Amino acid sequence: MNIIKTKDRYGRETTFDVVDKIPKGYIVWNIGNLMGSDEHIPLAMRMSEDKNSDKYNYINPNTLKAIKLTSDEVKILRDAAKFGINSKKEAEKTININPKEYFEIKRCELSKKSLSIFERISE
Repeated sequence: MNIIKTKDRYGRETTFDVVDKIPKGYIVWNIGNLMGSDEHIPLAMRMSEDKNSDKYNYINPNTLKAIKLTSDEVKILRDAAKFGINSKKEAEKTININPKEYFEIKRCELSKKSLSIFERISE
């Protein structure tokens, strides 16, 4: 199994298992360029799937994975994750909204850009 080790700005090391597909239940982890690589996108599982839970926005640090992509694909998925589009399911849900304000317009645009990538790399 391939792994990537990164260090955050405090020197703490994080290990990611490299996978070929996004495993079921995983999302793109929105950490921007803190992955330290423009060739890998970080993936994680949420602590809770319940949006009303205090733990919904936290990831399980024991589940970290990464997938190798082109730098253009990494940029698209990073941009999408900034707007909450962090999975194929979220891209599909957002792609057909009728956007009225900037945030919705941007989400719709990023859903369209990211969906084909998510379809190719999701299990």
